[in-house]
Amino acid sequence: MAVQKGLGVVFGISSALTTIAGSAVSFKLTGQSVTKEAETVIVRDKDGETKGMVVYDPRDVVGLTVYPHGNSLANAKSANALPSIGDAAVLTDSDDGDLGGNYVVTSSAKTKSNTDVTSFDVEVTKYSTDISGTIA
Repeated sequence: MAVQKGLGVVFGISSALTTIAGSAVSFKLTGQSVTKEAETVIVRDKDGETKGMVVYDPRDVVGLTVYPHGNSLANAKSANALPSIGDAAVLTDSDDGDLGGNYVVTSSAKTKSNTDVTSFDVEVTKYSTDISGTIA
């Protein structure tokens, strides 16, 4: 655990990847990035100068770097499956107001190496309307 002296800063990752639907395994979170996005329409005058803009469809996109694991080698190997696009994901973070809530997996990729553990880059998106549930 890190010890801070002198200046208080935010260090490390405070978020927890609680679940990804369809995955019966847990992932260890080792990196994250947060982006706020929206669609925009620029309003211009007759000379092409920007006079305003319309912002709609806001969303939070979180990039996660995780690695699959298990309490045995067999469990670790069975955890070595990427989440599917459209799976629901839940993030929790009491220390970061930009994170937390219900997300949808929008991208997933796997990286393997002969000198490192297998890792996944998973992108999850939270829309202004929670669409993470499956319609029955």
